[in-house]
Amino acid sequence: MESKIILSRQNTKEELYELFLNGTPLSGTEIIYIEPSKEKIYHKPFGNVLATNKYFVLQNQDFNGEPFLRSKFEYMQVLLPEYRLNSMHRFYPVLKGILNGYRICTKADKDFLTALANQIYYYYAPIQHVYRQTQERMDSFQKIEDIIDKVIATPFAFNGRKKYETIFWNPDYKLSSQEKTDLFNKYRGKELLNKNFETLINAYVYGMTQKELVKKTGISLSTIKRRWKFILQNGNPKQELFAAA
Repeated sequence: MESKIILSRQNTKEELYELFLNGTPLSGTEIIYIEPSKEKIYHKPFGNVLATNKYFVLQNQDFNGEPFLRSKFEYMQVLLPEYRLNSMHRFYPVLKGILNGYRICTKADKDFLTALANQIYYYYAPIQHVYRQTQERMDSFQKIEDIIDKVIATPFAFNGRKKYETIFWNPDYKLSSQEKTDLFNKYRGKELLNKNFETLINAYVYGMTQKELVKKTGISLSTIKRRWKFILQNGNPKQELFAAA
């Protein structure tokens, strides 16, 4: 007898968070048995959903009151397979990779890993293996438990799933997309202004004309004219720059 997984509704972010953090089964799913047919369609309730420790990395940042931080923030993520696998030989390495990455991302204990492994088995193991009471099926349960124990004992770094963010927004600020854009543009303006200040001051030689400074730095004449007084007053490269207003 074959089966089909039915989704009654789209799962919320909170439900997905509970799945990947606590191993809580998703709501709105059921498995029904159908008569064999030539067309086989299986719907995955959490296919292509990422398990990630991005939010844990974010929580560990010290914003020091600032609305955002800029750097190279590394986090890990786990991508579940898109399709049901066609053999247990392929299933076991995939299961180990998912559980290992999940363990690294969330620090989940054995109970959580077992709950997730159970869902992965029913959704991704070969269909003929899942619903036939064979000795191979019984043996697979012990092998799955061995994989879980190994992942807990010796989690390994997995390549190709490292992700990076260049900016983290302070969750305490509750900013809209437009407010984030405005703040970042203001920051970039200050950053560019300080960069121009540094370039002009380091390039300036006493007695140099504005046009000579244009040729040396490539900065526009209009910008140099606006900053000329600052350049003359702070032409010593060793002098600290003023913070851009």
